[in-house]
Amino acid sequence: MPSPLARARRAAWGAHSPRRTIRKPVVRSENGGVVCAQHPAAAEAGARVLAAGGNAVDAAIAAGLCVGVVEPWMSGPGGGGLMLAHIAAEDRTVVIDGGMVAPTALDPSAYPVVPGPADRDLFGWPPVEDARNVLGGAAVAVPGLIDLYRVALETLGTRPWADLVAPAVDQADAGLRIDAHAALLIGANASELGRFAGSVDAFLPGGAPFMDTRADHRLSQAPLAATLRTLAQDGPRALYEGAPAETIVRAARATGGTLSMADMAGYRARILTPATADYRGTTVAVAPDLNGGPSILVALEALAAMTCGGSRPPGPDAYVAYAHALRHAFIDRLARMGDTDGHRGRPSDTGPSPAEESCTSHISVADRDGNLVALTQTLLSMFGARVVAPDSGLLLNNGVYWFDPRPGRPNSIGPGKRPLCNYAPTLVLTHGGGLALGAAGGRRIIGAVTQLIAFLIDHGLDLEGAIHQPRLDVSGLDTVTADARLCVETLDALAAAGFAVDIRPPVPYPAWFGTVGVAQRRPGLALGGADPAHPWADVCASTDATPRVS
Repeated sequence: MPSPLARARRAAWGAHSPRRTIRKPVVRSENGGVVCAQHPAAAEAGARVLAAGGNAVDAAIAAGLCVGVVEPWMSGPGGGGLMLAHIAAEDRTVVIDGGMVAPTALDPSAYPVVPGPADRDLFGWPPVEDARNVLGGAAVAVPGLIDLYRVALETLGTRPWADLVAPAVDQADAGLRIDAHAALLIGANASELGRFAGSVDAFLPGGAPFMDTRADHRLSQAPLAATLRTLAQDGPRALYEGAPAETIVRAARATGGTLSMADMAGYRARILTPATADYRGTTVAVAPDLNGGPSILVALEALAAMTCGGSRPPGPDAYVAYAHALRHAFIDRLARMGDTDGHRGRPSDTGPSPAEESCTSHISVADRDGNLVALTQTLLSMFGARVVAPDSGLLLNNGVYWFDPRPGRPNSIGPGKRPLCNYAPTLVLTHGGGLALGAAGGRRIIGAVTQLIAFLIDHGLDLEGAIHQPRLDVSGLDTVTADARLCVETLDALAAAGFAVDIRPPVPYPAWFGTVGVAQRRPGLALGGADPAHPWADVCASTDATPRVS
């Protein structure tokens, strides 16, 4: 008689077989570079920059701008981001923080918690009146991504700004191609997009999503193309001090927000020193402060103290160790992290991580000179605040949603505060090379990156084996969401360790285990691996880059 978990594993797959899981081979480039992104057009845009002589920072900016056009519901100029860059010739690692910041006029009392079940979006916060921390202008924070690009280019890049914007302009001129994946995501969010006129114009022409994907149907992105041309001509600060800033502020305030021109003009991305830790002879570098990176270091520290075994691939004992280490990291994270000027509060009680789709874009780059870049950018929720600023094509973030709506917590809502974020671009530095890696997926990012590092370092998997190895998620603390490809022995071991086990297949929607992307540098060789569960995620080598419009 099969065990209950064995039956649940079979039920999770339904009519699908784990043997039919898509595999994506690793892309290799001898004496060149690679770019991994969540869309082929973005990966190719970055790889063309490398082929033209640009470095990893230049390529990441070009890919980031491009992915904000072809995957606009995940990230873009209206959002924020975080970059780690390692400059090999100087043996120097730099963090550039373009995270979102709450408007200075924000009033925490305008976000009252109301009775009802936890919201269905990313964090399981208690509901706020009219969901104003999620939808509309009251959810909009000061965007930071474009100023991140500015600082990165001025301090580490080599190419002209306009050249890096050009591929994104070309994509916007061509329009947004609606395939089955795009139609699914737009359709799933149509009711909320339909509340705002600019979003209807951008994504719901005729008032409904376009669902016939048999033809090469495209949505016009002419307003976005015009905005990008303005940024290319006037420079990145135009988003904060020029006509695009006025458009963003007007749209946020018209839909209930407090964002001001002073907030926009006062924004500056920050250059920070990375937090680092030794993990079994490698150096793991993450961003400090209010992001997922410190939690990855906490999880790795816990793993280093455990005996995970050197099995290849990892066995049941290893997955139990991952679950314990990640649970420890999340308890630590929720208890003490938040922008509270040193105040430390009690943990935010949280249940299982909700099943909403990941809402982030990650880019990893390794260039021919050994430089590495990990860049993660986001609107926070999918489609952000669901507000497109009219006549600009810019989707606005809902960065206020990162804050806990309950007062007195380390991460509670407050004016001018930086929220506790989940993104966690990471570098793993070794003798003669290293890895740039990260993921999309909200709280799932932390577990995805931690396990990928463990697969590669603890268990000796090569890059292709690591990106295809099943993962679990423990962002719900006492509940482990387990990949249905894991063997029954592993599932039983997790249950015996005291975890409730929720078995899910590795499907594109929702992304239960995050969406990873890796670029690796070895002497004379660059490699890239894209998440096999994401239908668009891809890697392009600089030697294979050819002009292409999606």
